[in-house]
Formats: sequence, structure tokens, C-alpha cells
Amino acid sequence: LIIYVPFWVYTPTTYANAFWYNGAGVLGNVNVGVYDVAGTLLASTGAQVQTTINAVQSAALTLTVGCGQFYMAITESDAITSAFVRGVGSTNLAGLSFNLVGCLQQAGAGGLPATATFAAMATNYLPVFGISTRGFI
Repeated sequence: LIIYVPFWVYTPTTYANAFWYNGAGVLGNVNVGVYDVAGTLLASTGAQVQTTINAVQSAALTLTVGCGQFYMAITESDAITSAFVRGVGSTNLAGLSFNLVGCLQQAGAGGLPATATFAAMATNYLPVFGISTRGFI
């Protein structure tokens, strides 16, 4: 599963790192990236081996963007549900709460495609992850 989270940039910004919070099962490789609204991959960390359970991990992601809307994306090569610490929405509402803020998803795992195929969010969790303008940890 690939999860996309929208964000907006109001002044040209250069990003240096991506981070995610590993869960109880570090099962494989993580890839974090940034897409434009047309679904074009602008930059990614590439495959990063998860190293420590229940800990924040980071990797280089170098990107400069102008003003506009973008999507942060995350995928994991094995089981995204146990690989990350995550926020959970209502199980009764499935992905509705995440759809309201513009989150999207795509079938697939292990890598981020050059072009996203956005679909409505149907899952009820959101991994803790993001991008940063400076080095992390």
C-alpha cells in the first residue's frame, strides 16, 4: 500500500530529509517521496532498510519546490500495517476521516512509482512520517 498525504508550500522551500516512526515490526524497506498534484514523483529516499523497532528513522531526501500543493508518500515492502507507528481513525468510518483532509492511497508496495495512481483512502490508519528542511536525528 502506498499512502499519500497532502501538504502546501507557501514560499520556495528546500527539503533535506524524510523521517518515519518504525513500529513493532521492522519488516523490510521503506520509501518516502514527494509528488506534485499531477502525480509525478519529484524525489524519494529510495529503499531504506528499517533498522530499529519503535524508533524514528530518517534518510536523505533532497528537493526544492516552489509554492503549491504536493503529496508526501510512504510505502513499505512487506506489511505497512505493523511496520509503522500510526494514527488510527475510526474503524467504523474506515478512511473517511483521512479522505476529508485529502489523503489518498494506491495499491502496491516496496517502491514508489514514477507516476502515482491516486485513489480514495480506504484504510483507517496513517503512518507517522514527514519531510524536514534540515537534518534529522
